[in-house]
Amino acid sequence: MGERPAGVAILAILLIIFSVFEIIGGILFAIIMGAPQPSIIPWLYTSSPILMIPGIIVTIFGIFYLISGIGMWMLKNWARILAIIFGFLGIIGGIFIIIVSIPDIFGILFGVIEFIISLVIVIYLMQEDVSAYFE
Repeated sequence: MGERPAGVAILAILLIIFSVFEIIGGILFAIIMGAPQPSIIPWLYTSSPILMIPGIIVTIFGIFYLISGIGMWMLKNWARILAIIFGFLGIIGGIFIIIVSIPDIFGILFGVIEFIISLVIVIYLMQEDVSAYFE
């Protein structure tokens, strides 16, 4: 159908950049939380593999963001659908952050920003003229 729309190119690049931070952050979190931690007894160190789970989950999401970003750059429809799913998850996450952050104004602001960005992404990718570019 021609060149990719500028919005799709920007979104693909942002997904790829975000995925790198997610993957690195998730791996570092898992490593740090899985490392032996000092306990009350000075010579005894404890570790719990269960503390690594959030880092592993973040890393997995980062990999999916990377796959989605590359697929969107290549104008693959499955990548557009995956980005829409992530957008809906972001909308739900934004609402959740707003609710649990009350009365923290910065948490509420973060939730509102996540909600708005995710909503814009979903609306943009669901437009008929944009979805026409994807195979």
